[in-house]
Order: sequence, then C-alpha cells, then structure tokens
Amino acid sequence: ALSDQGMASAPNGVNLTVIARKDDNTLPNISKPTVEFMSLPIFVHPEETITLTVEAYSTNANIEVIEWKTDNSDLSLLNADDIPTGSTDSKDKPLTLSAEFQASDFVSLEQANITVIVRDGSAGIPGIPTSKNATIDLKPWSKPTLVKVTATPEVSSGQTIAFELDAFDEDSYISHVNWFTDSPNGEVTLPSYDVPSGHQNDSADNLLEIDTFFETKDGLLNDLDVNVWAEVTSFNGTQSITEKQPVKIKKAVRPTIGVMTHAYRGDHQHLNPTQPIQDNDQITISATASAETATAGPDEIKITSYRWSQMPGDEVELTLDEYEQSIPAQDQKNTVETPINITLPKTGKDGSESETIYNLKLIVTDERGLESEAKEFELRVKPHTQLNVMTANTFLITSTTVGGNGKDARVDEYIKLKDELFGFADVIALTEAFTENHVDKLVNGLGFADPSLHTSILGTGNDWDLTENDNGWQVKSGGVVVLSRYPITYKAQHIFSEKCAEDGMAMKGFVHVKLKKDWKTYNIIATHTQADPSVFNCSDANATRLAQLQEIRNYIDRHISDTEEYVYVVGDINIDKGDPLGYPAMLDMLNAPEPKYAGMKYSWDYEKNSLAFTYNYGSNYVKNNPPLLLDHLLYDEGFAKPRYWNNVILDPIAKDRVEITVNVIGNKDRYHYPDLSDHFPAIAFEYLDGHIPEQSYRGQNKRYNTMRFKVKGTNRYIHTGSDSTDWVDVKTPTGTGGENWFVDSYAPTITLLDKPGVYPTCILSNTYVEVQSKDGGWLNWGHAPNDHYYWPNPSNASKYLNVEHIDQNRNPIQGCIENGAYVLFKDGSYASNFEYNQEYNGFYASSGETDKNQGTIFEVEMDEPEKLDWSDLPKIYE
Repeated sequence: ALSDQGMASAPNGVNLTVIARKDDNTLPNISKPTVEFMSLPIFVHPEETITLTVEAYSTNANIEVIEWKTDNSDLSLLNADDIPTGSTDSKDKPLTLSAEFQASDFVSLEQANITVIVRDGSAGIPGIPTSKNATIDLKPWSKPTLVKVTATPEVSSGQTIAFELDAFDEDSYISHVNWFTDSPNGEVTLPSYDVPSGHQNDSADNLLEIDTFFETKDGLLNDLDVNVWAEVTSFNGTQSITEKQPVKIKKAVRPTIGVMTHAYRGDHQHLNPTQPIQDNDQITISATASAETATAGPDEIKITSYRWSQMPGDEVELTLDEYEQSIPAQDQKNTVETPINITLPKTGKDGSESETIYNLKLIVTDERGLESEAKEFELRVKPHTQLNVMTANTFLITSTTVGGNGKDARVDEYIKLKDELFGFADVIALTEAFTENHVDKLVNGLGFADPSLHTSILGTGNDWDLTENDNGWQVKSGGVVVLSRYPITYKAQHIFSEKCAEDGMAMKGFVHVKLKKDWKTYNIIATHTQADPSVFNCSDANATRLAQLQEIRNYIDRHISDTEEYVYVVGDINIDKGDPLGYPAMLDMLNAPEPKYAGMKYSWDYEKNSLAFTYNYGSNYVKNNPPLLLDHLLYDEGFAKPRYWNNVILDPIAKDRVEITVNVIGNKDRYHYPDLSDHFPAIAFEYLDGHIPEQSYRGQNKRYNTMRFKVKGTNRYIHTGSDSTDWVDVKTPTGTGGENWFVDSYAPTITLLDKPGVYPTCILSNTYVEVQSKDGGWLNWGHAPNDHYYWPNPSNASKYLNVEHIDQNRNPIQGCIENGAYVLFKDGSYASNFEYNQEYNGFYASSGETDKNQGTIFEVEMDEPEKLDWSDLPKIYE
C-alpha cells in the first residue's frame, strides 16, 4: 500500500491510515479470528502445573499465529502447542491448541491473568488479532485443620499426660505429627506416635483422631509447670501447630512408712509382746509402708522392695541382710509389711542391766523406683539373763526303813556335789526335807547360810512375810525349803487346806519366794503335793492333789499381779507325766504349757535309781506299773514367759557310795548305793549356758551285764572252770565266753522282778556286788580258813563281795567303774574284816589278808558308757 503522501514508506512519527477497498471501491467485510477456552481450571497450587486449551478458527483465513501471556510472575508458560503447518480451520473444524503453565512456590493467595492471542492471515497478509483472557487463582496449599486439641491439665510425677488431637487436611491428607514440650530437664518424654504409613484419607467428615501420651518422670520432688503441643504436617508439607497445652506435674508423693513395731518370732513367738527384748532373741521388725500418687487413688502405685540397714556408730553390729528385699509380684500392693527377721547377738553383758541400743533404718521403694525417706527405729535390748531352777526331793524323811540311817551320809554326798550338781542352779527347791538338823547342814554346806538366801522349812520358822492356813497342830513340817543365790525379797508359806492320810499330819503346802536376778523379777512357788498313801487311807489322793493345785492357782490370782514378773511352780507334784487325766489337769490349772523334757525319762525311777528300787521293789505297784515322772518345773503363761522351757531330769552320782542299813526280806543289813535320793533331781532352764550339764552323769546302757576282769599286764582273766560249778580259774580265755560276767549292785538278784529295765548304771568303789557267770552261777566261796576258792553258786551270791576302784598304784578313785578301770575285789562277812582276793595257783581265791597289797589288780573290760545327750537344746553360749 502507498501512503497518501506518495511515498512508499512513511517517515518516523507519521501516522498512516490504510484503507482497503474492493474492486468496486466498496469497503470489504473483514472478520476477526474466534478463540474460546475449553474446561478452564479455576486455581492452581504452588508448584503445580495447569493446562489451558482453546479452540480457534477464522472465517476468512486460517489461524496462523497463537500467543500466550500471563501477568503474574508466579505463573509462567511452560510450553505451548504450535499451529500445525498447512492446517486449516473453520467454525466447524476449529483448531484445538493447549498451553501448560507452571506455578511457583508461592505462599499467598493471588490471581493470574492468562491471555491467549490468535491471528489469521491470507497471501502473507496478517489478519486482525483476537485475544481472550482467563483468570486463574493462585491458591496456596491449605494447612491441616485442627479440630480438637486437649491434654490432661494435671498429673502426678510418674503419670502419663493424655493428649487428644483430631485433625484433617482440606487439600491433601495428614502425613506426620511432631511432638513438643518445654520441660527443662527431660521431665517429660515425647510420644512415639506418628501417622500410620497407610493413611491417605482424612477430611472434615473423616477426621484423623490421635490419642497418645506424654510420659512424666518419676520422683519429681517439686511441682513443675510445662506445656505440651504438636506440629501437624500434611502430605503437601504444610504445617499447623497446636496451641500449647499447659500441664501441671505434681511432685511425687514418696512412699510412706508407718509405725515401726517388733514382734517375737520363731521359737520365741509365744512370748508376751510387752516383754523386754533381750540378747539372743528371735524377733521380727516391721512397718507398714504405703504408696500413692498426688492425684489418684491409693491403689495405683505398688511397693516393690524395701531395705533395712543398721546406722553407723552402734556399739554392737547386727548381722543384717542389707540388700534390697524384693517383694514377690503376687504380693506387691499399695500397702505392704516390711519385715526383717533378726536373731540378736550375745553382747557379753550377762549379769548386768546395761541395755544395748541398735539404730536401724528402713527405706521402701515403689514401682516408680521412688524411695521413701529413711525412717529410723531404735531397738533397745536387755542383756540375756535366765534363772536356772532345780527341784530336788532329798529323801530326808524320818522313817527308819530305807534311808532312815543314811541321811547323814547322803547329806555329806550332796555337799560334795555342791558345784557339780548344784553349781549351775540359781534357785533350788528342796522337798522331803523334813529333818531340820540335816536341812541346816545341807543349807550351810551348799553355801546358802545367809538368811536372805534360804527359807525356813515349810511350816517352821518365824521369818515369813505371810503365812496362810497355819493351824499349828501338825506333827511334821511341810518339808519344803527354797535356796537362792540371789537375795529373797519376799517369803510366804501356805499350808494346804486339803490333805489326807499320813500327809494330813504334815504341814504340806507351798513356799512362795520373790527375788530379782539382773533385771528380771521371779516368783518361785515350791511345793510337795499329796503323796499316795502307804499307811493310812485316803479316799481320793488324785482329787486331793488337784484341790491343792487349785489352792496354788487361787494364791497366784490373789497375790501376784505384775505380768512383767515370772511365776514358776516347781517341786514334787506327785502327778505323773503319763497320767492321761491328772497331767493335763495340772497344766490347765496352773496355766502352764508342757515343758520340753530331756534327760532321764522318769524322776521316780525304780529301774535306774538304786534307792527307789530297794525301797519299792517288793511293792505291788512296781510289779505292775512303770516308773513315774513326778517332779515338774512349770511356768504360768499369764505372766512373763521364758524363751524356752526345758525340764531335764538329772542322774547325779555320789562321790563315794552311800551305805544304808535297810530291811530287806526280814534281814537288817548294809547296802551300798550310788544314788542320793529315791528321786532324781530336775533342772529347768531356758538355754544351755555352758554350765548346765548336756549329758547324763552316767551311761544308761547295760554295760555292767558283760564285764571282763583281766589280771593287770597279762592276758589272764577271771574265768569259769571247765564245768559250770567248777572252781573259778584265772586263765587265758578258752573261747567259751567264760571270762564274761554279769555284775549287779542292787538287792540280791534272786529277788529281782522280771523287769528288763532294772540294771545298774553306775558301780562305785567299795560297793557290794553280785557277780554272775554266763551259766547263771554266782561267785561265792566258803568263808572258811581253808576254803578260799570261788565257784559259781547256782542259788546264791557272796553277800559281801566288794569291789574297789583304784589306779595302777592302788590309790582310791571316785566315779563309776568304766572300761579300762583298775579294781580290787575283797570279801568278808557282816562282822569280819574284808580280805582281798587274788590270783592263786591259777584260781580265783581270797588271799585271807586285809592288806590291799595282797589283792590282785584286775583291769576292767566292758562296753563304753552310752550317756543320754541333750546338747541339741537351745544354747546361749554359741
């Protein structure tokens, strides 16, 4: 086209107007291209791409140019379709062209205008452009929506903080949750919860619901205010942070320890709880421990362990298991007991009142690992002390039958045993102590002459603080005396109202003394109750005895009230332990538990006690009944109780045999005995203390049933002859057993009952013996000047055959003849002097000489003694 200025081109700044005309000089009808957006997107998220598609056509020509523009830098053209070469378009067949736009990582809501411009053309002449605009929202990704956020506002140390969170994401889904707290020193532990990997769907109608827990530290000693919160992240990376949830963590409530107490246990659990503790006691110390939280009920926390220990500085160290005492799972509770068992040591303070103080402490731990504050316990312990009490029926009766002429000798023997028999007894109750001169001698000889250390004989004297029921007409005393190594502070006597038979003529009753040993006070009631009658009739001796025990019971109830004192009832009670009615009735009436018996089986034992046998072997009772345990030492359970209570029946041996004139089978004669009374004494104690015997004094086996007598330094024995009645030889054993002899020291064996339990348990020097061969013959001789040889007499023994216990130099020896002893034999008659026996020309014969140097020394071969042993009783010295 030419300008109207006739120039082919227009200079700068000149506006040209071009007018196109048809051939007929009319203006042509020129149309613009048409363009329309197809399925126009509404928004785009950050970093997403969108595609816009248009349809375009031109009426007069074909679309030759398409151009895309955006007015927002956060949305840029990524790529666009080109117009295919040679393409044609029309209204019926428009071109479809697309362009892809890329959104940046924008953060705020914006809009972008996208413009598409199309041109058509013909014969190289461009047509008029047509444009179309589209508005696109640049929409940031949505953040997770937090619908519900809660946390437990207050918990106790060690409890969990419950955290609830409900959320959803509008554009995507929640993929991750982070947890936070501002606790300063790790007092709160974060939850481990995260969104499950398979979760890809949440919405306002389908919330993601989270229930989780923050853990709090056990044992916080102060309250703590903290915040907990969460950060919720969507799949697209947007995040929402919950508000901080305030939580108060209450300080931990430590386990608490209640009142500490002690109790006796084991062998000592029978003791009264109020009795003072002493050395060697078995005790349990315990306290009630409880655990609870600051905000919850008491059943939520359990005690799991505890630990006792001794505090430093104590003068005596206890043996304690100071390691943690774990409580078995099935026993773990909110409230538990925390026992520790202790056997207290000996402190060496015996005989004093000096206490030992132990300072202990207890710590308990609950299942949180939280320890209680240490609680201290002061244990005050008295030194060990015990009262060893003996009862001894002395057989000091006024009878002129058995024992009547032996009282002087027996009292002398008692005094010889001052230490061996009586030295370990603190209190001695003598019964059948009727003869005053003998009692005085015995009291003085045993070392109790001081008036504060003994009582008068029951029914005599005027030094009593109290006398009950003394009517003064009885012809004989009550025969009870109490000796004490500690000053007697109170003396009382009570005469029984109920008595019968010959006892009715005696001041039978009981003696009550009070004394203090170390820090303990003791009441001793010594008695000798109704005996079975032997001369006069008694309608019911058993009922009388029980009535007398009832008088003792009534007296205790009236006069002894301090339950911290000990009450012992001791003596010859004349009720047999084997009595199925009387024995339980006695224990019940005296409120006494059964003692632990040891030692000899019986206290009145005609089988093992030579005096009891001689005095009673002809009686119908002995023929038809066993021996009896009549002497008892009991304690009243209503008062302080001993730790143990042992009754040991002893079998003391005279130092020198006792010679007593007795009336046996109508003949008055002399007999020799190792026993001091027809009753064995009994000792009661709590512990073996290193002084109380732990074995019987003599062997209890039948070792005298087979004895051999060998000439000292040879192999020649006293031996039967070739015939059972031949002269007795002294020779080497022939293998026939002729060297074995049965030796007895009781009354003549021909009068013995058929009682297998009757046999000697001790033969002392200068004792009359009967020696029997294996064939049954008894050593005897003619007692004539020319008849000195012995033979086994089938019907009778030499009545005055006597054995002396010597050493190798012929010096006298005390004690039972045992295996390895040296002996001399001598023989004589009631009126003559003794002549010593000897080996003479191969025979056993009397030397006819009174000089012991003329007697042959024989060495004894016999079984070793088998003594009763009670060393397994509780000991205080170990």
